Amino acid sequence: MALSVRRPFRFGVVSGASDAVSWLALARTAEELGYSVLLNSDHLDMSGAHTSTFAPIPALGAASAVTSVIKLGTSVLNHDWRHPAILAREVASLDVLSEGRFELGLGAGWAEYEYNWAGIEFKSASERIARLAEYVAVLKSLLECEMTSFQGDYFVISEMPGIPRPVQSPRPKLMLGGTFERMLSLAAREAEIVSVMHTHPRAATAAAMDQRLAWIRGVAGARFAEIEINTIIGNIVVADGDRSKLVENYVRTAPVQLTAGLNERDFLDAPISLIGSVESICDELERWRERWNISYVIVESRKIHEFAPIVERLVGR
Repeated sequence: MALSVRRPFRFGVVSGASDAVSWLALARTAEELGYSVLLNSDHLDMSGAHTSTFAPIPALGAASAVTSVIKLGTSVLNHDWRHPAILAREVASLDVLSEGRFELGLGAGWAEYEYNWAGIEFKSASERIARLAEYVAVLKSLLECEMTSFQGDYFVISEMPGIPRPVQSPRPKLMLGGTFERMLSLAAREAEIVSVMHTHPRAATAAAMDQRLAWIRGVAGARFAEIEINTIIGNIVVADGDRSKLVENYVRTAPVQLTAGLNERDFLDAPISLIGSVESICDELERWRERWNISYVIVESRKIHEFAPIVERLVGR
């Protein structure tokens, strides 16, 4: 079995801002509070149903101009919205403009209704993931090499120069992730950051998380020690008092998509929530890191201040 590395904690905040003033204020606040990464998601849905409304690349470019330390990331770009040759140039440009602070999160897409809006065919999961695998190969080559030629099932690149060159060497970190084995296996092969998602009730228990880490370890082999494990937490309550009571109240009132339909006992054990005092949440994160190697946690911007004491205590440790 590949050896694990006890990585220091990092914390990201994913945007909920919908206007320029709020977005730039969020960027400054996240940096001031010690968050490690400011992220933007990538949806065509402008109704507010998702955590961001701005297109990620220009929004992160604007954020880079008002910050100096915090990393800037995508959680995550849909590979079907952009050709890899175009995205490679945007990634390299943003890495240069931010002086080497960009991290690239990529996904295979899942919101079929957005595809319908744009008139883009929504392929099967297996085909979307196969296309993403080729997409990653093209993107890596364009970002790492001075010249790229590529002949695949989905993309053909002919002697394209990699201009501009990214600041980070060999390129910005890549984050891939998912819920099930096929996508997590691709992430384990190709990414520096593997994001383990909890988008299905069957995948939200502690036992399911054990299985997903086993998949990642099995595919990654010796490079598992180089991988940072990430997760996104939507269920956060930072409060003193009996944790069971806090969870009971939360599960009773929270939308089922956030609780994954779990009963209170399973919900307490599953890595889908951080509920309790600052001390108990810090202890819980330590247990997650010990059991599942989770060291990079993303929270929604609406929780940025509530979660800040945990960031202050654990970031970099």
